[in-house]
Amino acid sequence: MRLTLLCAALAGAELLFRLSEASVYGIMLYFGKLQPAELFSDRSPIKLISAAGFTIMRYAVTAPLIYAAAYRTTGICTDNRKMRDAPLSGIILSRQRFRRSIGSLLISKAVGAVLCIPAIFFGTTAVRIISDGTDSPAALFMAVHGAAMTVFSAGLWVWAKLALMCVPYIMVRNTEISSFTAARDAFRLVKGRRGSLLKIILFYAPQGIFIFTAPLAMTGIFSAAALCTDIFIKEDEYLERNDNDCRFKRPRHAPVISAWTEGIFKKASDPTETH
Repeated sequence: MRLTLLCAALAGAELLFRLSEASVYGIMLYFGKLQPAELFSDRSPIKLISAAGFTIMRYAVTAPLIYAAAYRTTGICTDNRKMRDAPLSGIILSRQRFRRSIGSLLISKAVGAVLCIPAIFFGTTAVRIISDGTDSPAALFMAVHGAAMTVFSAGLWVWAKLALMCVPYIMVRNTEISSFTAARDAFRLVKGRRGSLLKIILFYAPQGIFIFTAPLAMTGIFSAAALCTDIFIKEDEYLERNDNDCRFKRPRHAPVISAWTEGIFKKASDPTETH
């Protein structure tokens, strides 16, 4: 219940700042300070200042809440009572945790923005070519390849965002690493395991469409992502420990009888040589 209330606060904060930004744009349109076409461009300095201000405020509120949700779900998965029962005010109002939460969110947003640029460029190019007409073979060739590159760039964006889901959980577990190091470790951790995280999002996506059920969907996503991160880390620790055992000493699962002795016993147990 506490985790669901935390997710409700996160969804409410996101909705509040989005509606406030839309209200400011509506006031600008009503009083003639902003033209409708300028909502979708960067030509108006007033629009840019408003967007930047609301973005900063939204990040400053939602980043600590995301970190708090990762903190509590990690405590549940690791059975750490101190992390599980930590007060929300102590998590959010901590200066160190606030900086770490802002850093992890900025890293995620920056990587997502960089990978969105190719998808937007190829998508707009393909749409413009198709709208102008694809009568010539060259135009058809460019339109098809632009659409293909759009799909590839979007897939690359999804590939990166799935890895960045684990950044808050890694930072909660290791309080000494930076946001960049946590992002790098997240890409290493989810290598070959992104299918599990994608299934989580697809499972809870229908529930998150509606505003009243969005906190429940966010609760499930946070809990499942924390559990997946815990499983991934334990799998890597087991594989690393097993590799070290095989490299430096006798493996724990190796037979007690050596291969040479085992061969002698097999030969002696041959029916033609027993008697």
